[in-house]
Amino acid sequence: MRIFFFAFSVLFYSGASSVLHLRCFQNSSSAVTLLMFADVCAGISFFFLISIRHYCRLAQVCVVAVCSLWRVFRGRKYNPLRGRVDSVRLDIRQLFIATLFFIILLFLFPTVGVYFLVFSAVNRIALVLLQTCYRTFIRTSEQ
Repeated sequence: MRIFFFAFSVLFYSGASSVLHLRCFQNSSSAVTLLMFADVCAGISFFFLISIRHYCRLAQVCVVAVCSLWRVFRGRKYNPLRGRVDSVRLDIRQLFIATLFFIILLFLFPTVGVYFLVFSAVNRIALVLLQTCYRTFIRTSEQ
């Protein structure tokens, strides 16, 4: 876990320092400025990639929990030892708690989906900008 935070801080501070020193390189080669902008896009893309993975895992957990609570709501329970769904009798308290969790997860699932889509779209835009910077750098270096 420490390695992740170290890598993230290195990427963040290098991206921040690139943005701060961008004005220093305005008079120099445009390739340096372009590559610094590409580094910033790569750092942003890394952050969004990590966020996408977290929201994807959260969505998987929500789907599994909603499916399990739906079975409990119908009076069924998955038996992992036999690999089948068995009937179960629950008292009113257990059914009430299961219904509350089911409704909460059902209403939170669209929110998780929207966050996943937004982070995916922004990550895609950052990657397109990164590819555009690299293509422009290759074209300018060939001339």
